[in-house]
Parts: sequence; C-alpha cells; structure tokens
Amino acid sequence: MPEPLTIGFVLLTIAVVGIVFPHVVYPVTLRLIVVLRDLLKTNKHDAVDERMSWSELPRVDILLSAYNEEAVIARCLSSIASSDYPHQQMRLLIGDDGSTDQTVDVVRTWAAEHADLPCEVTVLPRSGKNAVVATLTEKISAPIVVYTDADAQWFPNSLRAIVAPLADPEVGASIGRSRYDVPSEDAMPPSARLDAVASEVSYRKLEEVVHTMEGQIASTIASYGALFALRTTHAHAIRDSRVADDWVNVLRCVAAGDRVAYAYDAATIELRSTSLGGEVRRTIRTAAAGMSTVWQYRKLLLPRAGWFAYFLWGHKVVRWLSPVFLVVLIVALPFLLSDPLVFGVVFYGQAVLYAVALLGYALARQGQHLPLISQATYFVAMNWAFAAAWWRVVRRTSMDRWTPEA
Repeated sequence: MPEPLTIGFVLLTIAVVGIVFPHVVYPVTLRLIVVLRDLLKTNKHDAVDERMSWSELPRVDILLSAYNEEAVIARCLSSIASSDYPHQQMRLLIGDDGSTDQTVDVVRTWAAEHADLPCEVTVLPRSGKNAVVATLTEKISAPIVVYTDADAQWFPNSLRAIVAPLADPEVGASIGRSRYDVPSEDAMPPSARLDAVASEVSYRKLEEVVHTMEGQIASTIASYGALFALRTTHAHAIRDSRVADDWVNVLRCVAAGDRVAYAYDAATIELRSTSLGGEVRRTIRTAAAGMSTVWQYRKLLLPRAGWFAYFLWGHKVVRWLSPVFLVVLIVALPFLLSDPLVFGVVFYGQAVLYAVALLGYALARQGQHLPLISQATYFVAMNWAFAAAWWRVVRRTSMDRWTPEA
C-alpha cells in the first residue's frame, strides 16, 4: 500500500502536468518539431503552399446563418461586398433561423441595393444553426463554400486569402482568424469595432502561433466559424444539434486524409460583448459543441491518426480536462500533510490564485483590467466554463440555439 505522501505527490504531479501541458509543453514541443524539420529540410508544407496559386479564381458560395441579427448583418454583408474578389464568382446563401426581429427585412433590403452580388435568402422556422446550415448546404453549387457569421466584418482581402490555400489539391479546408491588431480605425472594415477581453487577446496570440506550427507539421485542427473555406466535396448536411458545424467539417477533412490550412491573412473583426460573462457563456457553448464533435470523430484520438491525435489531445482535450486537474490539486492536499512545505505551497498557491481571480472579477465588473490579475481571472473563468461544458455534454444539451449578445 503506497504511503499517503507518495499518493499525494503522484496526484500533484498529474494535476500540475495536466494544467501546464496545453499552455506550455504542447507549444514548446511543436516549436521543437518545426525547428527540427527545418534543419532536416522535411518541412514541405511551407514550400508547397508558397508555389501553389489559382490560375483562375474559383466560384464560391458564401454561407451564413442568422438569428436576430438586425443590428449587425447589413454591415457584415457590406464588408463581404467590398471584397476584392469578382462579384460574378460569388454568391451569398443566407438562412434565417426564425428571427423575431427585422433580420429578414434588413437582408432583403440590402440584397435589393446590391443586385450585382447574387443573394439567396431562405427563411426557416426556429430550428437551430446546424439545421439551417444543413438546409443551405443542399443549395451549394460552387466548388468552394465559405462560411461566416453575421457579426463578422471582413477585410477587402479576406475572401482571396481564405480561398488561396485551396489551390493546393492536398488542402481540403482553410481556417481564418479574428484580428485584434488593427492599428487604426481607418484600417478596419466599415463600422467595425474590436471587442475582446484583454486576457483573451493574449490567449489568441498564443493560439495563432500554435495554429501556424500545426499547419507546418501536418494540419491545423483549429476551427473558426466566422471565416473558413471548404471544398464542396467535404460539405455535408449536419443535423446533430450538439456538434460544432464548423469543426465537424474540419475533422471530416482530416479524417478523409486532406490537410486543413491556417490562413493567417484571412482575417475578420468580430462584434461581440466585451464582458467576461459574455465570454464565459460563449466558451461554454463552443467547448461543449467541440467536445461532442471530438466524440463523433474519436478515432482521430487514437495513435494511428498520427500527428492529428497529438494535436487533438494537446490542443483541445487536455485543456478541456483542466477543471478535473484543479480538483485533483485539492484532493491531493490531505495526502501532503506530512510535508508542511509542499502542503503550504499547494494550499496557499491555490488560495492566492482564487483570491486574485475574485479580485479580477470585481475589477472587471467596474470595467478595469490589470494584466496579471486579469489573467488569473480569465484562467479560472475558462475552467469554470469547461466544467459547465462537460455538464452540458453529459446532459446531451443542444448547442446550436442561442440569442446573440447585446
């Protein structure tokens, strides 16, 4: 029978490694792999992507599902219309998910004023985003479909940039990003404004680096519903309300043997609430949908999936398990009582973390953010969101119906 202190150290090691791995160990290992491949000249994806280009820009269908988006959807559509992509090669497929506001009227008015850009509007009863996307999927005729959200604002080069990686026949999808580094109001799409919790911006910076390295090694396993492109051959109607419509398509590409490219130059500005509460609610919804999506493609977690298995575990699953590791830290405390130094570090370390997080929450409610304090608050809040997401998954809750944040 192991000594209590031994059990305590085992639990402590599991918890610390589990918490640190996705934020530190995983990015560092990716960097080492990229450097090693560069030294051995085996990092072929960068070279292939650089020389691939379209001889003629392909036709694209742009698919958008909306629910009660009257305040933002016209600006989204106008930013799409300002793309430096030939309008004759573009078509908008817009599905309304039973909006109770004037979303449909706004879209139809906008379409009448922009007759040079084909726009088809489908009005459906309230059934959830995945059902709307499934209906629109059946209308796709172009070789490439681009997905976006009603609260996203495109830049003029966004469409070209998201379609560009698909010139490589090995690429089945490409993922854009949310841009937070806009230097001035003049550089932003019309009427756009950048809303993001300060700590989330730091998180996004790390994510961008990770996505790029994953793509250099094999294929990114990221998703970004506000802007991603897909070969129509991979576009299938998804009517499961518990999965993420964008990430299902990404994992479908990977499972089919195609790469998913991270298109750094394909950016949008998202219009959403700056409140921590709003960010938590969004994370609960997206994480729960992501968990259900991974379960649907759980074969990609097996070693035979190669790099994709490592990416899924390191980038997503272990991070989602972070609340479990925080609980394990608490469980380890009684077993560490015989070592006062270790017990004190673990006990008071947790006490300080949660106290600082509460202070950061109080400051956030007053509209104030202090870097280190806000990071602690964001870390605890995201772990709370992951725990709530697991509960939703266990209860098999639908994830594709929500009311947009004010």
